Amino acid sequence: MERKTFILLLIGATIFLITATLSVLVAKEAPLSPTQASLETCNTLKYNGENKEDLLFFADEKTSQSYADFLFQRQPFNEREKDFNVYYISNYQPTCQLYKGIALYCPSKELTEKASSCPHDFIIVIEKRPSDIRSSAHLNVASINKALSKTVLIHEIGHLFGLDEEYNAGYTPSLLSPNCKISCDKFGQYKDSCYQECASPSFYRSVENGVMRTLSPDDDLNPYGDFNNEVISSKIIEHQRPITGLAISTTEECSQQSYILIEAIYQDGEIIVLSKEKRQGCPSGNNGGLLYYVIKDSSGIIIEKKTFNPQFIFTDIQQEILTGQTYNVENSFYLAIPNIQQAQTIEFFDENNQNIGGESLNDFGSSPCKI
Repeated sequence: MERKTFILLLIGATIFLITATLSVLVAKEAPLSPTQASLETCNTLKYNGENKEDLLFFADEKTSQSYADFLFQRQPFNEREKDFNVYYISNYQPTCQLYKGIALYCPSKELTEKASSCPHDFIIVIEKRPSDIRSSAHLNVASINKALSKTVLIHEIGHLFGLDEEYNAGYTPSLLSPNCKISCDKFGQYKDSCYQECASPSFYRSVENGVMRTLSPDDDLNPYGDFNNEVISSKIIEHQRPITGLAISTTEECSQQSYILIEAIYQDGEIIVLSKEKRQGCPSGNNGGLLYYVIKDSSGIIIEKKTFNPQFIFTDIQQEILTGQTYNVENSFYLAIPNIQQAQTIEFFDENNQNIGGESLNDFGSSPCKI
């Protein structure tokens, strides 16, 4: 009897050890993602299919529709309306700050996480503040003060597509700036005309009073001018041609996708990654800007490439001719990059194709995140 009891106890202990061991192994393989509860309800205003530009509003349906209608009544967006999907999130109010006490500024880790509830290239946060508070643009986020003219949306969207200020904003644009040129001949066949002063007095713009210079442009329905329209249209076409064809389906719910949330800082011409983690939701899509990152596999082959602009925060004062200030970014910023199973590294490059930072993407554990 004692021997039988001993054998039963031994069998029980063995089963317990095997179960415990399997539990540990399973735990090690568990996906690194937040809970479903972190995602918000994603609402659709306009859907034109996959591989389009995705606009995401943080506002109620009426406000989102009103700003979207205003946008698509103007060139070049009226001619490219079918190249866009439009979504909105109304049950989450972003926590925005006043940057330098003067400008609405909404980019944050939490906003990046909440935006992953919808497909998104560009994020537009609408919030009402006193009329002396500026709107702003940074990375792929336009922070819009609802108290200002809706034309400010057109201006900030221009920044999200990479356009520089066309008034004297106190900074020297890059020689590769899409809309500020060092000489008139640089505008080529799409030149409207040529006027001195574009971000700085020594550069030239293609239109006398376009929306990147004033919120009362000479032509309200063609606010950028023909040259800048071509710049934006070219960006839209470029964004529809992913380098590898690995575009993530926008018809797949974001709850079934995952991304890598990167916190980084742009400092002394370098990008330093501070943290990275795998999260549940849709990654960000395309941004404007002259800097870019590439994601490579183990053979060094590029499987993803996207532009972005971590350097500047654009802020503008609404006057007959815009004034304001463009700030060098001092705080960290966030990128929501695609979580591609074969990805090994992310590398950052400046406008001159010089490597300015990088980070491994294969050290999250023994297996890729699978949602």
